[in-house]
Amino acid sequence: MEKYANKTGKKHIVTTAIEHKAVLLPINHLESKGFEVSYIQPDVNGRIDAQKLLSEVRNDTLLVSAMHSNNETGVIQPVDEIGEELSKKDILFHIYAAQSCGKLVEELQNIKYNMLSASAHKMYGPQGVGLLVLRKKCYKSPPVSSIMFGGSQEHGLRPGTIPTALIAGFGKAAELALKEYKFKTQSYLKTKNEILQLLESSGVAYKINGDISHSMPNTLNVSFKGVNSEALMLATKQYCSVSNGSACN
Repeated sequence: MEKYANKTGKKHIVTTAIEHKAVLLPINHLESKGFEVSYIQPDVNGRIDAQKLLSEVRNDTLLVSAMHSNNETGVIQPVDEIGEELSKKDILFHIYAAQSCGKLVEELQNIKYNMLSASAHKMYGPQGVGLLVLRKKCYKSPPVSSIMFGGSQEHGLRPGTIPTALIAGFGKAAELALKEYKFKTQSYLKTKNEILQLLESSGVAYKINGDISHSMPNTLNVSFKGVNSEALMLATKQYCSVSNGSACN
């Protein structure tokens, strides 16, 4: 993509300040190579304003990258609205869908994008394998080129022996997700609502972080005023599994 940017003179990227490190760090690298990046901040509820993001798009914008749902708050971002507008322009749109792939199935099937990335282990598949969807437009794939060299595997995009067992496991996980996501969504929502009801009836002071009206059914981010998260984890470990942060941060 760097070659394509140099060829076209389009070296501006728009992304959000709440992206996963898998997106932010590669973009940071491109920034060090002379790309200009606009980072969009979310509102107080953790959601990106689509129009605010789109207002940053310029004639020299090469790429817009936005996550479908946040891995810490579970807030679902308006990628459908963003994708619809960008489809009218000569701008690449990448969706980071690790949290939503296999869960927000119908949304993903209808969003307009050029590239989409996801991980197998987020949908009960094996660790160590992911996917990058390159959607063709006018019979042309997005201008993605290899950044590693040493073999012609995966159409020359990435060298190395293809991990057949992991790929098969990912395929099976995707097959099962498509079959079971509606049932699992109801199960996730039932558990989430039970937790919210228990919190409400407990009398404990708490705050939900993120817009719960636009959030993943399987994710809940809560703060308890004056309570140390490490101490809370130790005090509740015999009752439930809780995390005080994400693996990447």
